[in-house]
Amino acid sequence: MSDDRGANDPRVRVPRALQAQLRARRAELDSGAARVGWKVGLHIAEVEEVMGPEPVFGYLTSATRLEPGGTFRARGVRALRAESEVAVELGRDVWPTEDLESIRGAVVGLAPALELVDVDPPVDGFEGVVADNAYHRAFALGSTRTLDPGRRLVSTCRVNGEVRESGTTSEDFAVKLVAIARQLGTVGEGLRAGDRIITGSLTHVPVRAGDSVEISIEPLGSLTIQIVD
Repeated sequence: MSDDRGANDPRVRVPRALQAQLRARRAELDSGAARVGWKVGLHIAEVEEVMGPEPVFGYLTSATRLEPGGTFRARGVRALRAESEVAVELGRDVWPTEDLESIRGAVVGLAPALELVDVDPPVDGFEGVVADNAYHRAFALGSTRTLDPGRRLVSTCRVNGEVRESGTTSEDFAVKLVAIARQLGTVGEGLRAGDRIITGSLTHVPVRAGDSVEISIEPLGSLTIQIVD
């Protein structure tokens, strides 16, 4: 009889799930996609059951990148949400052993980001959600700008011209980078110069085929995409 007493240990489950996700990422890169960066996944019930409040990472490649003003085909997506997020751009590699102040110094600027996620993916449990890239389906990025630390950012999401949700933040995004750098280090990956990391939703709005979605994050700028069947 096999001994599976450690099968539910987070020290076993988390690296196993992250490695499965990275195998899917490697398949995209081997098929010709380009590295873009990473995403922070938060407020996912299956993840919180195993990891508590700590964020989990997902990956970003050109395979799911939309140009601003582009189109996303929603066929097969079960519960689509549009999120406005802040993207952090790194000017150098970041190592898991670096402290918070050092990681702050690696950030060259911030940009608006729009992510589309499916919050009812056809997978089950912690391992399934993480391996399926933490709900990610597509993203668009704006241009990076340099802002003073702690600058208040105001986000708004409009669907078909109507304001659906707003949010604000003055957070220190480097705090999340510390957690993501540490997780990546446990599975042989890392944050690299030029990476863009989208850092969690400021607005989270249901959308569907036929919708025109615009997110704005002042003073960073705005992004628009169209959703079709």
